[in-house]
Amino acid sequence: MDEESDVMAIKRRTLRCISTILISASCWSVVYQSNAFAQPPSRDVNGIVTDQHRVPLKGAVVQVRNVDTNGVLSYITGLDGRYSFKRLEGDTDYRMWAKVHGRQSRTRTLSMFDSSTTKKINFTISFR
Repeated sequence: MDEESDVMAIKRRTLRCISTILISASCWSVVYQSNAFAQPPSRDVNGIVTDQHRVPLKGAVVQVRNVDTNGVLSYITGLDGRYSFKRLEGDTDYRMWAKVHGRQSRTRTLSMFDSSTTKKINFTISFR
């Protein structure tokens, strides 16, 4: 009987150790997955394109260039001169500008170090 109870005690301890190891492994897996796949927050940018007299410009093309990939997104403004880009990657820099009738605004930068999730950038295009 002593030998049998010793065997049972060893089995119980072994099962407890295996359970502890499995629980620990599961916890580490959850922590690793949440950190490894965490994405930086996306950013939205919007604004208005106007002329030098602050009149909104319909049909202006606002372009956003991802500095890492050189990919360019474009938006054509409506009657109110407004544009909007949603869900830009949060871990890269962007260069932005507006064009209309052969004229271009100055280039602006949206930095990855800017922690704003929504940024307002207005553009002025001069016709002088």
